[in-house]
Amino acid sequence: MKYDLVITGGKLVIPNVGVVEGDVGVKDGKIVAIGRSLDLNQAENVIKANNLLVTPGIVDAHYHIGIYRPLRDDAYSESRAAITGGVTTIISYFRTGRYYLNTSGPYLKIFPEVLKMVDGAFYTDYAFHLAPIMSIHLDEMEILAKEYGVTSFKYWRIYSGTTLRGEYRRGRMEEEFLLSDISYDLGLLYEIMYRVSKLREYGARVSFHAEEPELIGRFVRIARQALAEGRVKPLEAYHLSRPPETEALAIAEAMYLAKFTDCPVNILHISSALGFKEAIRLRDALNVDAALEVTLHHLTLTIDSPAQVRAKVNPPIRTKDDVEALWRYVREGKADMIGSDSAALKSSMKDKDLWEAEAGFAGASLFLPILYTEGFIKREIPLERLLTLATINPAKIYGLWPKKGSLNIGADADIVVFDPNIEKEVKPEILNSAQDFTPFEGMILKGWPLYVLVRGSMVMDKGEIVGKPTGKYIKRPVWRWGD
Repeated sequence: MKYDLVITGGKLVIPNVGVVEGDVGVKDGKIVAIGRSLDLNQAENVIKANNLLVTPGIVDAHYHIGIYRPLRDDAYSESRAAITGGVTTIISYFRTGRYYLNTSGPYLKIFPEVLKMVDGAFYTDYAFHLAPIMSIHLDEMEILAKEYGVTSFKYWRIYSGTTLRGEYRRGRMEEEFLLSDISYDLGLLYEIMYRVSKLREYGARVSFHAEEPELIGRFVRIARQALAEGRVKPLEAYHLSRPPETEALAIAEAMYLAKFTDCPVNILHISSALGFKEAIRLRDALNVDAALEVTLHHLTLTIDSPAQVRAKVNPPIRTKDDVEALWRYVREGKADMIGSDSAALKSSMKDKDLWEAEAGFAGASLFLPILYTEGFIKREIPLERLLTLATINPAKIYGLWPKKGSLNIGADADIVVFDPNIEKEVKPEILNSAQDFTPFEGMILKGWPLYVLVRGSMVMDKGEIVGKPTGKYIKRPVWRWGD
């Protein structure tokens, strides 16, 4: 067989399996051969991967393209950032209301425009999650799944009447922030879940941001006073303003409604030991189809991190004990996915009073280095286990399997070759992001990609991003029983 490319001499990290020596043959954008000593004379191009590790491209299913910056610009810069971290597929959130395009209306009108805006801008392949915000969106969900391949729908519990500063104002969010014509409450979540439960043939799921808003309104007042009196630093104040109890309670709401409606649910960015413990308990007790996600920043940053306000994010950065608990759940196989929750913005949007600063930051550039350094080296979690949570699992959960997330024959040739011995100090200028700061600054990380392929095309060569963006939109699910 003739190959467009052979990756030879490397150690293949096979998620859910282990690490084996072998070669990978690529032709027409697909993986067509896995084995020892493939015939290099039949290869048009060869990557010699001696002393290097070869993995599937990471599927980062938690991204926010265009939330704080122009959509097309963000798609370009932040997909480059993703490639830097070994990510080859992005699933980004989009919703109507404030931020993103600052618009409101039917998705059947807006979403085609979104796809036009980003066409030709992504270096990675990409898909989108959408959030039902208006009454018309509920009636569009089946069409969005059938015609556009949007099979994941998000609900933010925190948006139910809570301002960006955290105060609870019943009924105000719909008017001021969401630009909605209906009440954004648990009744809406029930309706979304009920409708998604009818879309099983598409593998549809609800993704849930778990923070209980009415309690946060009270805790913000307490935290504000503690910060004003100098008893806590900003990150600890923010942690106290949205404590783990608010996460655990919201998770319980989602789990029970998922049980009532028989709806598959993803609990996003679980940040605390308490929240994760409750998620596991309820998932088992209620026998709910629930996928549990953790994020890079909740696995690395703590309330004592020097970044302080620049590390403000929802849910908040937690304590060292919470960080170790999340890693324990990763090691034990209780977590299902790892995502970045990347949302690029400028330092000018961060460098202000804690309560006025925007929430979120970019982090996908560090995806593979964090997994390798913090997970594999520091905590001795098997690399194949870590990669399972970043490749196969999100691909299956979000309808991208078997094209994405594996080194299997027939899969898209989304492949990362990385050097486990390359060590770098994290600085903004090495991350290929439009963000001019990083809350991870100063971390020393090993395990940086040297070569990255997306459908067989080289997008990173010897550590440098090359070529033009050729990422494609993915209509999900890519495969169904009976197809």
